[in-house]
Amino acid sequence: MQSTMISDIIENFDSLSIEDKEYARELIEKNIIESKREKLVFRVSEAKANYAANKVKRGGMTKLKEDLDSD
Repeated sequence: MQSTMISDIIENFDSLSIEDKEYARELIEKNIIESKREKLVFRVSEAKANYAANKVKRGGMTKLKEDLDSD
């Protein structure tokens, strides 16, 4: 179903004027940027929660190797 919808969008997109295509491109780019921003906000929130719950470790490569070897 999803591929059919995308095919319909592409087919209709071809019939648009260049100005309308540019406008659609701008809208799509802004939508992608906003989606990435929302994902980043979620990841930051998740990272803060992990930090507050002491689920985060700190250290250099030596400490990382030690932790990996101990598992």
